Amino acid sequence: MSFYPLSAKYAYSLLLVLPSAPRHVTVTFVNQSAVEIRWLPPVITGDQTRVYYDVSCRKACDSNNTCLEGYCERDVSYIPNKEGLNVTQVIVADLSPFGYYSFKIYAKNRVSEVAERRHKVEGSFIAIVIRTTGSCELLMEFVQNHLYHESVTRNSVSLVYLVTQSKKYMHFTVC
Repeated sequence: MSFYPLSAKYAYSLLLVLPSAPRHVTVTFVNQSAVEIRWLPPVITGDQTRVYYDVSCRKACDSNNTCLEGYCERDVSYIPNKEGLNVTQVIVADLSPFGYYSFKIYAKNRVSEVAERRHKVEGSFIAIVIRTTGSCELLMEFVQNHLYHESVTRNSVSLVYLVTQSKKYMHFTVC
């Protein structure tokens, strides 16, 4: 059996591999205030490198991930944590009912920290938009407090509601 020494360039490149994005993100549970998210490890992890995960949350206006309103880190709880996860699942609690949330799951290793700090390189991530549910009682409370009748015709009903985050009125017509 023969052994060939590694070139210095090849050995150095093994130490500089960032992990690829996590795979197959799924929602295994969602209700009016919590969501459980699971994913598979990345295909590329970097040689002899421990992969860990960070999760970020942003409020979104719709399922298309448009109108991102800012991070929701101060408003929500992460179980077991939001950074340095060594498991491929997280529960995010204290969410608002009927809300859209955009989550990014980052795969990181020890090279990721250096790449972020020195070169401003964001790690590889997978994203998902989730809408929390709500009870009928919460929906009725929302309708009573935020929905205003505008007009009724033989073929349609037009409603107006206030979007509290942006303080704008939205018109919605049902035909």
